[in-house]
Amino acid sequence: MVYVSVSSVDQSLLIILSVFLAMFLLLSIIALIWILQILSSLKKMIKRAEELARDTENSINTFFQKTGPALSLVRLFSNISESVLKNKKKSKGDDDE
Repeated sequence: MVYVSVSSVDQSLLIILSVFLAMFLLLSIIALIWILQILSSLKKMIKRAEELARDTENSINTFFQKTGPALSLVRLFSNISESVLKNKKKSKGDDDE
């Protein structure tokens, strides 16, 4: 059996490195847990945003379904009035000559 002598400097370096490794592992675990919590929060926020977008879309669709016929009548009257005004301007311009 071979016996290796370890000096006190080697032991102190081994202890220091072991402590740093333990601290690194502990901080890594804490950071990983923190990142997972943030991702979970983001997932909830995204889900809520999707629900709000879906609700808004449904509200807009309902609004246009209810107001669609009224808007088409307004467009019709608007087109008629524009045509009448154009014809009046044309006929007024013809009268001046």
